[in-house]
Amino acid sequence: MDWIKEHKTLAGILGVAGAGAIGLGVMVWNSYTAYVEGLDNYDTVSKALGRIESAPLYPSKENMEKKKAMVQQFRGEVEKLQQTLLNLQPPLKDITDTDFQAKLKQRMAETRAKTGSTAEEGGKIPKNFAFGFDLYVNSLPPQAAAKDLNDYLDAVDSIVQMALDSGVKKITALSRSDVASEKSGASSKAAAPDSASSFMTGQTTPQPSARGTKSAVAAAPSATKVVERRTVKINMVADQPAFQTFMNDLASASKMLHFTVVRVLRVENDKLTGPTKAVEDALNKENKNDTASTGASPGGAPPGGDQPAVSSGPEVLIAPKAAPADAVIVMGGEMLNVYVEIDIIKYIDSP
Repeated sequence: MDWIKEHKTLAGILGVAGAGAIGLGVMVWNSYTAYVEGLDNYDTVSKALGRIESAPLYPSKENMEKKKAMVQQFRGEVEKLQQTLLNLQPPLKDITDTDFQAKLKQRMAETRAKTGSTAEEGGKIPKNFAFGFDLYVNSLPPQAAAKDLNDYLDAVDSIVQMALDSGVKKITALSRSDVASEKSGASSKAAAPDSASSFMTGQTTPQPSARGTKSAVAAAPSATKVVERRTVKINMVADQPAFQTFMNDLASASKMLHFTVVRVLRVENDKLTGPTKAVEDALNKENKNDTASTGASPGGAPPGGDQPAVSSGPEVLIAPKAAPADAVIVMGGEMLNVYVEIDIIKYIDSP
């Protein structure tokens, strides 16, 4: 008590500080309690909402009408997107089987002339290079598949020309997958749905069960084919700038008119081992050989100490020899062996 009487100001400050600390502690405790209660309520409501959303619809007329409206709206948005994609891709052009074969041979000749290659020896492209359409160089394609093959040839030719223009050193191999109409001989619209189209539409092809009836299977709706994937596989040799330019051009909408997706890409350095001490030893040996080849003494005197004869003619100035190499390039000058699988995505108009 005596200390409080002697230090009234300090005691007042300490008292106010203590009361504030107690009040702050009470506020923190109340806030934490409210937070815990709010979090528990949120978890309870969230779980209840999840159970309600995952529960099957009650088969009432109102729910059925709402579901039909939502499905119809979703279908309209999908059809709008499909029509937009159809307008962005190059349109199919009618062509006969003979015209397609003539076009294929013309493209082959133009590519050989561009690369300076020959059909027998090849060069920057393989010999007898036919863009993967080797079967139709000497035989006609099915007339029903000519239209699809013509569009396919344009897409593959665009990829090949893009690779050559980017500076690729060599295309060693090229193969392609068959189009649906080429295998079945029918139009691509009437082709059976594949796994890609089933995934795009969110439907699965119905499979007959052991107890099912033929009428039930026939009545089940089949998935509509909306997309066809055509795969082109290319092996090529290129340096880093050319390969990078090719990949950039492939992703450019202004340079590649078809929809493409790089499905598989493998890049391997042609030099699989890194620089070793042998590079340094070879460099030192080269420098020693350069030094030994300049066997003149200082001042231009020949070896042996004999003085050069005095010439009365004009003085001839000899250009200095370049200094021997003191470094070698160990990175950046390698070639790349590239394997790439490119999917050409073709959107199909619904019948």
